Amino acid sequence: MEKECDVEGFFHHANEGISTDDDTAAKEDVQEYKYNYLTEQWGLEDISRYNNGGFHPIHIEDVLDDRYEVVHKLGSGGFGIVWLCRDRHLEKWRAVKVMTADHSLNSAEAKTFEFLKQNSSLDELVKNHIAIPLDSFWIDGPNGRHLCFVLPVYGCTVSRWRSRLDSVNPKTAELSKKICQQLTEGLEFLHGHGLCHGDLRPSNILMKLDQDALSQLNQAQMLELVEEPEAYEVQTTSGVDPRPRGPEYCVLPLTSEWCEKLMVEEIAITDFGESFLMSSARQSTGIPTSYAAPEILFRQPVGIEVDIWSLACTFYEIRTGQSLFGGSFWGSTFEMIVYELEVVLGPLPNLYKKVWDEEGFEGPDHIVRVIEDAGSVVKMAATCSLASLNCARTDITDDTGYDDVFEAMLGKKRIKYAPCIGEGVGKPPVEYRYEEEEVRDLADLLRQMLQYHSENRISAKVIKGHRWLQGKEVSMTIHTGLWYLLDIFRKYVKVSAQ
Repeated sequence: MEKECDVEGFFHHANEGISTDDDTAAKEDVQEYKYNYLTEQWGLEDISRYNNGGFHPIHIEDVLDDRYEVVHKLGSGGFGIVWLCRDRHLEKWRAVKVMTADHSLNSAEAKTFEFLKQNSSLDELVKNHIAIPLDSFWIDGPNGRHLCFVLPVYGCTVSRWRSRLDSVNPKTAELSKKICQQLTEGLEFLHGHGLCHGDLRPSNILMKLDQDALSQLNQAQMLELVEEPEAYEVQTTSGVDPRPRGPEYCVLPLTSEWCEKLMVEEIAITDFGESFLMSSARQSTGIPTSYAAPEILFRQPVGIEVDIWSLACTFYEIRTGQSLFGGSFWGSTFEMIVYELEVVLGPLPNLYKKVWDEEGFEGPDHIVRVIEDAGSVVKMAATCSLASLNCARTDITDDTGYDDVFEAMLGKKRIKYAPCIGEGVGKPPVEYRYEEEEVRDLADLLRQMLQYHSENRISAKVIKGHRWLQGKEVSMTIHTGLWYLLDIFRKYVKVSAQ
C-alpha cells in the first residue's frame, strides 16, 4: 500500500540584484510539492528537486539505457540518486548513479574519473580502494540531460559498519586500524596523482561486497534478499499529476542489513563531486562543518591538506564510533564547531580570528563566559574567555589519568550498555578503556594531522607509516565495574596514608 509523501521545500541562495524576465519565467516553471517533515527521517531524496536541472524521475522496473533494469534504490544525495540495477546484457548486479542535470554538465566527478582513467589502470584504482565507474551513459528527460555512472554494488557506509562492531572486543581495534590503513592508502594514491577528494568523510566511504557471491544471486534471489520496495506517493501542492517532471512515487532506500552477509573488510572511497586538482586551488568545498578544515570554515584557499584534516576526524570516528567534532548535545553548528576547535587546539590563529570578528560571531549562547581579568586586559579566544577554555579542557581530562586533551578523549572510561532487545538484554553495563600505548600513539597521530595551519599537517605518506597504523595488535583491558572499584581503592589508600 502506498503512503502519502509530502515534500520539503528546496532552498536556493538567491543572487542579489534586479530580477529579469527569465528569472520570473523560471520561478513560474517550478513545480511545487507538498511538505512533510518525515521525508528526511525516512531517507527520501529532496523531492522538490524534481524540477528543471534536478533529479530524473525513475520508477521500479524502468530500464535505463536499454540495459539496466531498476530493482531498488541504494541511496541519494545532493548530486544524484543511486539505483540497484540488473545488467540485462551481462546478467550482473550494478549500481547506477543518475546525476542531477545541473551537476551533469562540467561535473567535477566526471572530470576526476576521466583523469584517473588516463593516469592509472583499473587494477591500480581497485588496489588503492578508489571507486571508479565501469561505464557511463546519458539520459534525456523532462528536467534536463543526466549523466549516469555504472558502478559495482557496494555495501553500507564505514560508520554503519563500525556501529555493528563490539566496542569492547579487542578485534575491533585491529579491524578499525585495518580500515584506516586502507583509507590512508587511497588518499596517498589520490594525492600522489595531484587530486584532492574535498569531501572525505565516513558517509563517502563504503564497504565492499563479495562480488563472486553477489554475482551468483539471480533476480528472484535478490528480490527475496532486499524485499519489496516501499513506495510513497508524491503529491504536488496544486493537486496535478507530478509526472512527467516528478515521479509517481518515491522509494525508500535499502537498509544496510540486506548485504551484511556479503560484506568484506575492505573499503571503497566514493563521491568525488567536490574533488579538484592541486593545480586548481579552490576557496571552499561542500564538506559538512564537522569534517571541515579551518581554512574551509573561514573561507581561505584550500588544498589537499583539507583531506588530512577530515581524515583525522574519520580516523577518530572509525576507532571510537563517535564524532570528533560536532557530536555534542548542541550539534554541529558553525559556532559550536569553532568552540570545540578552540577547546581542543587552543585559540584560533589571528587569520581566522579576524574573519570571526569581521562576521560578528559571538559564540554559542549556552557557553558560560568566565571573564579572566589580567589588569585591564580581558584574555579572550574567539568563542569565549581563555579561562572558559581551560575549564572545558579540565572537564575533559579530569579522572582520565591523562593531561593531554587528545589522550584524555581517547583514554577516558567508556561504558557499553546492554541492548534493549535481542541477545544480551539484561546484562550489566561493561566499563572499558583503550590500552595506554594505543591512546598515546593515536593521540600523537591526530595531533600532527589536526593543525590550524595546513602546511603543518603531515602527509598521507607519513600517516601510513605512523606507529599507530603499523604497530602491534592492541589489547583491551576490560572488567565490569573494575575502574569504579579501583577508584574507590585509590581513595581509600590515600585517606589511610593521611
